[in-house]
Amino acid sequence: MLRTKKDLAIRVLVSTFIMGGVLSTLLFGKHLFVLFKLNSPLFLLMVAFITYIGAYFAYLAFVGALSDRLRNSLFLLCSGALGSFLGVLVPTLPVIGISILFSLADIILITRNTLEEIVGTDEYEELITKVAFLNRDWGIGIGDLTCFSMIVANSSLSYGFFAGGVSLLLILIGSLLSIALTIRNVRIPGLPISTALGLLPSILLWLYS
Repeated sequence: MLRTKKDLAIRVLVSTFIMGGVLSTLLFGKHLFVLFKLNSPLFLLMVAFITYIGAYFAYLAFVGALSDRLRNSLFLLCSGALGSFLGVLVPTLPVIGISILFSLADIILITRNTLEEIVGTDEYEELITKVAFLNRDWGIGIGDLTCFSMIVANSSLSYGFFAGGVSLLLILIGSLLSIALTIRNVRIPGLPISTALGLLPSILLWLYS
């Protein structure tokens, strides 16, 4: 699809990502209701409301009617929900393995210019801007945001909020380092540095627990 129908492929990807975030939010809500032993029909109303809103935003993404500000907000919310759900669902060791695997894949894709060869250099730059949280000077891909959320959520659940906070701080430091290198025209993938730093608390606590 990236070769022949790039715009459609991007719209499908973004719409699916938004619905994944909505589904994760609903599953979190269900667990909260079960945890607090709530049998109120309020949950069904919440499901209906969130599903409607999520479907509406997914539709806007599919038809290309999302503003940049709304898209950024949805990317943050959905990546946070989807990544956190995965971080809670999956044990620590698989999270470490998945994060490392994604980082290696990111390195391969960037160093070998895989996507540029598929869609072309100019088209690649446009593609990246449509699947990333964008600021005026930099951007972070939705895959990166999801992976970071997964690491922080798992660290918080497994070893406490202090460990999760340290993991988040290290990820932010890694992101700043990656941005600083990019500003200096050093082409590096976004995941490896932040992922390696963000995983340190979980790896150390897992080894010594």
